[in-house]
Amino acid sequence: MSRSAGDLITDILDAIERCTRYRGRFDDEDPEVVEMAFGAAIRYIGVIGEAANHLPPSITD
Repeated sequence: MSRSAGDLITDILDAIERCTRYRGRFDDEDPEVVEMAFGAAIRYIGVIGEAANHLPPSITD
């Protein structure tokens, strides 16, 4: 089942919000927290890319 363009855009916006929130933890004093935040941000960057790849040309043009 394909997701609608609206669903994909929502996924992208949610992932951006999460990356922004996790970015705030990159300066944490605990190296494990930094590593987890960085890993989570990388995962959501992948979500952004995957969702963007499935957007129809009528949106990406």
